[in-house]
Amino acid sequence: MLQYPVWQIGLFLVHMKEVQWMARELVVKGFGNERIKAELSEELIRRLTDYEGHCRDLELTGALGRIGHFNVSIKAGMTYQQVMDEVRVLREAIEYDLQYRKFAYVPIEKAARLDKVEVEWADAIRAFPSAHDDIVAAVECYALDCNTACVFHSMRIAERGLRVLSKALKVKTIGPQKHPLEFAEWGQILMALRGKLNAIQNSPGRNAKKSALAKFYADAASQADYLNEIWRKEVSHARYAYNAPEALNALTRTREFMLLLSQKLSER
Repeated sequence: MLQYPVWQIGLFLVHMKEVQWMARELVVKGFGNERIKAELSEELIRRLTDYEGHCRDLELTGALGRIGHFNVSIKAGMTYQQVMDEVRVLREAIEYDLQYRKFAYVPIEKAARLDKVEVEWADAIRAFPSAHDDIVAAVECYALDCNTACVFHSMRIAERGLRVLSKALKVKTIGPQKHPLEFAEWGQILMALRGKLNAIQNSPGRNAKKSALAKFYADAASQADYLNEIWRKEVSHARYAYNAPEALNALTRTREFMLLLSQKLSER
């Protein structure tokens, strides 16, 4: 998702309007055919260079063409009359192009989540780098009110954690057919995890360290089971469409699950 500060184009339009009025004043005073001063040429070139990138980001093709023409004309030498006319045409080109661009408004609370995604998920991203794109996508979908898509990406994030948890408990294949973890159903994986956890809890020679580790695994498996029952089953089979609070709940619980795992486990 392209995150763009639209106000930048607004500032550019305001600045171009100021240049237009300045040039118009000089034209009215009879200086229209005089060459513009070097300082104004340099300022215009600098501004046009800055905003060329913004126009390219937003695919304002008409405006880009006018900026290119404007730059060439400035370097060749322009009069105040020509500057006034060129600025007017450039502003019209930008305004025309903007009619055909769509911008999404992101509410303040959701925008804050977008801004902080790399910080709030930092430990999970470090431990599970392959989940990075889905983490960003899940937060972006929530911000854009694509709530079911947010839940879908959240479950993809959690699945990466579930695989690592399974490998840590020596679960490598699933069922009589020996399915690899990547192709096994969550229910089958969770059942295999419960068997491993029961074996750990009933093993002799327990001490404080082993008990703490067993609790960690049990907590993680419990959270994975909750994610499966509440969201993963439904979203995987197109049985339900989610609203914003439900998507946020799924995103939050997934983050908690991944942060818990990152305390002791990682893809590395």
